[in-house]
Amino acid sequence: MRFLTLVWLKLQELLTLRVLMLILLLLPPLIGLVAGSANLANRRPDVALAVIDREQNETSQAVVASLRAHDWTVQVLPEEQAVQQLLRQAVDGILVIEAGFAQSLIDLKTPRLTFQPAEGSLVTGLVREAVASAVFPFYSRDSLLLRIRQRYTELGEAVPDDLEQNYDRAAAEYALGPARLDFIYIGTITSPDVLTFVVNEYSMEVFFLSIYAILGTLFLAGDELRRRLVVSKNGLGFDYAATLTALTGLGLVQILFYSVAMNLMMDAPLSGAVIGILAVFLVLMLGLGQVFALLPASLRLYASLLLLLMAAIGGGCFFQLSEGMLNQFGQYLPHGWALSLIHGYPAQPPLRVLLLALLLLAGGYLLQRHRAHQPL
Repeated sequence: MRFLTLVWLKLQELLTLRVLMLILLLLPPLIGLVAGSANLANRRPDVALAVIDREQNETSQAVVASLRAHDWTVQVLPEEQAVQQLLRQAVDGILVIEAGFAQSLIDLKTPRLTFQPAEGSLVTGLVREAVASAVFPFYSRDSLLLRIRQRYTELGEAVPDDLEQNYDRAAAEYALGPARLDFIYIGTITSPDVLTFVVNEYSMEVFFLSIYAILGTLFLAGDELRRRLVVSKNGLGFDYAATLTALTGLGLVQILFYSVAMNLMMDAPLSGAVIGILAVFLVLMLGLGQVFALLPASLRLYASLLLLLMAAIGGGCFFQLSEGMLNQFGQYLPHGWALSLIHGYPAQPPLRVLLLALLLLAGGYLLQRHRAHQPL
């Protein structure tokens, strides 16, 4: 009960720090939205369409499949929902497949397809061409089959039952044979003059989590208090353990809060592995915070924040580093190690880093205990 009471007091002390809570809870999701929005735009296809399928047969479904083959987001929606998506500009337009579309493919005299573009959409022409290229094969097939049937009738012969199957097989063989075109590209690939790198949405979380760990440790590291606690039995040990427990618990809550926020707002995957990496990173930064706490009080804050900033830059928090740069030197910095594993690059195993963090925590306790016994 004594230990739990001490942990609760430490948590209350942390929660009263408005600047620290701002850094912990508000700033990471807000700044993470910048990287998250860019990553979300890069992950989603170039074109998003809503389809109202009033025909609902194999032909209309084949048209939708042909549009999806362009790696577009094509959703078949009820009319009311499709209109709502268009008004919110969540889609680039609505394609309506009217009833009787399959029958109209014989001559295309009666249009059964309509496209309503979103306001200000720049892909209207592209979508119209894609729809035309999707419809034209069906028109060619149905119109040719109609002429073949008419020719059989003119010759007084019965139309074969397997006419459509034979036509599809012959057309596929012709497409792979005489109609096939092989393209040979001659030239060299040139790199663009400007490269755009988008950092991972967890980059700012790693950066602010390190600031929280260091500032929280420095704030709770009172030299005078520890000098008084060292004279009582296990007083310094209880205070040290309670401080780490409070900082770790609040940090884990923040990690979960950030991960859920990114999952809901940016559609980022909620990964238990990433949460575990961030938890190990938090413990590592708490271990480094114990080392920074040994610095003179006049230099403690500025020196620790300067070193954190340099480590964050070298680890790729502010601009994305290539896998080669992270492997060479970035992964040996705390921030670079966390981002390497989040990116899926090879790096030191989390268990090894956790062991290093525990050694730092143990060494920090011994050094601070020794320091507290020293005379003023």
